[in-house]
Amino acid sequence: MTGRVILAPYDPEWPRRFDQEAVVLGAVFAGSDAAIEHVGSTAVLGLGAKPVIDIMVGLSHLVQAESRMGALEAEGYEYVQKHEKQFPQRRYFASPGSVRVPIICTALSEEAISGFAYSRFATTFVRTRKPPRPTAS
Repeated sequence: MTGRVILAPYDPEWPRRFDQEAVVLGAVFAGSDAAIEHVGSTAVLGLGAKPVIDIMVGLSHLVQAESRMGALEAEGYEYVQKHEKQFPQRRYFASPGSVRVPIICTALSEEAISGFAYSRFATTFVRTRKPPRPTAS
C-alpha cells in the first residue's frame, strides 16, 4: 500500500461542488451527447467518504473527449495519461484545488453503463431507504 486513505464525514457541500463542476463540463461538452454524472462515495447522501468528487462523463465516442482536451486544460483540468494502458477507452483529467475532482471521460460501453447504473442505484437507495422499524419484544 502506498499511503493512508483518509475518510471524512459526509459533507453537504459535495453535491454543490459536483453541480459547479457539471456546469463547467456542460459548457466544455456542449453540442455532444455527454452524460455528466457524480459517481463514487461522495455521490451517496449521508455517506462518509474520501473527499474526492468523482465525475464520469459518458460519451458515444472517445474522440469527443480528445477533441476537447484544450478546452478542459483551459478550465484548469490536467490531462492524466497514466491509466490509459489499463483502460484504453477512458481519458482522465484532474482538477487543482483543495477538493480533488477527477474527471473520467469514457466511451459508453457496457462497463461504463454499469458504472452509471450502480451509481444511480446507490444514490437513490440511500435517499429513499427508510430506517428499520423496531420490532416488538
